[in-house]
Amino acid sequence: MVYPLFINDIVKLGAHPSDSLHRSRVMLTDPSPERLKFLLYFAGRLKLLSPIGKGWRRGEKFQAFLREDPGRWWSEFFRVFMKEDGWDELPMVVKLKTMGARPCPSEVRRFLLKNLREGETSGEFSRRLKEENPNFYRRTGNWIIRRERRRPEWEELEGRIINLFLRELKWLSILKDGDSVEFTGEGRALLEGKIPELKREKPLVKPDFEVLLPLNAEQEALFFLETVAEPVSAQGFYIYRITRESILGAMEKGTKAKEILRQLGSWGPVPENIRENILRWGARFSKIRLRFGIILEVEDSPLLQELMHIKKLRQVMTPINSRYALVNVEDIEEVRKALRSGDYYAEVPSSWEGKRILFLSPEEARALKRVLSQSLEELKFPLNLIIEEVLEKI
Repeated sequence: MVYPLFINDIVKLGAHPSDSLHRSRVMLTDPSPERLKFLLYFAGRLKLLSPIGKGWRRGEKFQAFLREDPGRWWSEFFRVFMKEDGWDELPMVVKLKTMGARPCPSEVRRFLLKNLREGETSGEFSRRLKEENPNFYRRTGNWIIRRERRRPEWEELEGRIINLFLRELKWLSILKDGDSVEFTGEGRALLEGKIPELKREKPLVKPDFEVLLPLNAEQEALFFLETVAEPVSAQGFYIYRITRESILGAMEKGTKAKEILRQLGSWGPVPENIRENILRWGARFSKIRLRFGIILEVEDSPLLQELMHIKKLRQVMTPINSRYALVNVEDIEEVRKALRSGDYYAEVPSSWEGKRILFLSPEEARALKRVLSQSLEELKFPLNLIIEEVLEKI
């Protein structure tokens, strides 16, 4: 059975939306810039991913993409690829050179697909096209053809278009890898307008904290592991490793320890050592909260006293009372690292974007401490707006 791995790439990209807290590196089937551009373009057309600045985030149809049959999305992706004129396989320098001198990209793709013959190499396919349809590319290219010395250049362009198209069909799992043209069984089904059925397999959770994930596992399983585990390799199947850092990263984004164990248990028995560690990490998590901008809150006063004995934290935190401390926005990442190195697990906002961030000078911090020290517990969060108003009156 052939499984279209580009579908897994979309899942991985959707598991790591671009934001200020995202530090993970997504392992793609083909991480080349051109392939990523291709993937994001068509995923955007299907509303599976959406651009956000220079990055991307999950689109409005991403959740449906996780739940529904991947064969249907494979069919949709291929359909859009064949009809889309906004995407051109050729590099910009070639596109500019041939502007107005060839048919639109979708017409070229339909023509090439219609004329494919199994068993031919790309070179044989190119030569046959030139013999049987000599005017297809050249019908509007007389401005080149009239110059006989540029004829080889135009023929080279034709061969390049063919090679690029065949490469895309192989990446989309319509054709098999190899020197000669050969359709996959699923590719033939797609060409006939059918939706191929894809067999599903479950991940295996091992006692050594590794999770083996078949390439054709449920998309939700892949999405979940991209969120709570660290990718190790993708040789025939995906290998993920559950670590303290990966579990804490998932918790910081709102996933609970019990939810993680519930999902792992849906695939089979969870080894007891993994269960105990995840519960232990979860029990310590959220006793400390980093609020937007400048406030650190602890669950009880002895915990804050404990934190203030850590040298790195003493240098960047100003206690206000028994449960709250001020943190300069510029030091937020340092605070998070220091907390983790000391086995303290802090809950942080899911994103800093779109918030009003307040930068405090040492003098402002001391003044703010005086004003708020008696009444901070009664204030509602987020505090950054309230604190700005207080500072204006100081």
